[in-house]
Amino acid sequence: VLGNSQTTGLAHINGNWNITNDLEVGGQSVGLNIYPALSATMNLNSGGTVAVGGVLKLYSAGVINMNGGTLQLTSLQPESGIINFNAGTIKWTGSWNADYDQLQALLGTTPVLRQDQTVEVGGHTFLSSTLTLNGGTFRTETISNLNKLSIQSGLFELTNSSAGINTFQENSFGPQLVLGSGSAVR
Repeated sequence: VLGNSQTTGLAHINGNWNITNDLEVGGQSVGLNIYPALSATMNLNSGGTVAVGGVLKLYSAGVINMNGGTLQLTSLQPESGIINFNAGTIKWTGSWNADYDQLQALLGTTPVLRQDQTVEVGGHTFLSSTLTLNGGTFRTETISNLNKLSIQSGLFELTNSSAGINTFQENSFGPQLVLGSGSAVR
């Protein structure tokens, strides 16, 4: 727990922090009750890695500032907390259901993956809300609802060697695939 109902939490991560269970930022759940913190901030800096083996629970008093480094997740439960994704990598160890709440917590109300921002998914991505790639990097083994991905610039990469563009159903990209200058699909 980073920050509970009695304290203010602050962590600067420049090295490796491996958490085998859940990480609660900005509050603490006890049974069915949630106790918000006064405030809790985690600064993840270049060269630092935070690996969460359980669920990252991000409560309303919680803020994660990504200033480089890697945030490795198995699951995200955004409870109105904020990730200021300035730079770095968010890495999903398995599949990811990219719904609006998660995309909003990671990338703001209009989810855009920008330069110096990388999202890597170690399994399948199910896009259930729109994501815009504008200068950033998005890697996934496979993907569903590809028509919800808007590629303006940056890199979209399918990392599963058996998943090619022709593996997708007709119109996976919408009526047509349009790539802006500086864009790539691998």
